[in-house]
Amino acid sequence: MVFTTVGNGYLTQSTVSQSAIFITCLQCQSKTLRGLTQLMFGSLKISLFAWRLFRNRLPTKDNLITRGIIQAEANACLGGCGIQESVDHLFITCRHFSQLWTQIFRVLVISSVDSFCVNDNFHQFNQLGEFPGQTHSFLKLIWFACVWTIWKE
Repeated sequence: MVFTTVGNGYLTQSTVSQSAIFITCLQCQSKTLRGLTQLMFGSLKISLFAWRLFRNRLPTKDNLITRGIIQAEANACLGGCGIQESVDHLFITCRHFSQLWTQIFRVLVISSVDSFCVNDNFHQFNQLGEFPGQTHSFLKLIWFACVWTIWKE
């Protein structure tokens, strides 16, 4: 898998590897999973991020253009694909950042139909029929860790 330069930072092989290691550790230790779930969902920063993500209130380039903060010409995605950056594009359909989702599905050994909307992706990811009901908080944790990693990239 090849990763390209992204703006000021990189989506590196180690980022994907760290996410895979993180998931593997969570699979092994249910106490750690409960603690991390409480920590993550109890965090005001993460809760606010999730609220802004699902309501399209993150400062993505399309929102910054709409608010008059940046010029319309500066709308290209940070992933280097040249498409206008939006919440749905950045987190789900950008060919650069979508590689993370591909790796996550590979680690979890599941297949999925691609979605093109953050809300649809979240619901699809968390309602995977192959997993028992108690796994849903684990899947939410993975999903939020992925979108948080993409946002911080």
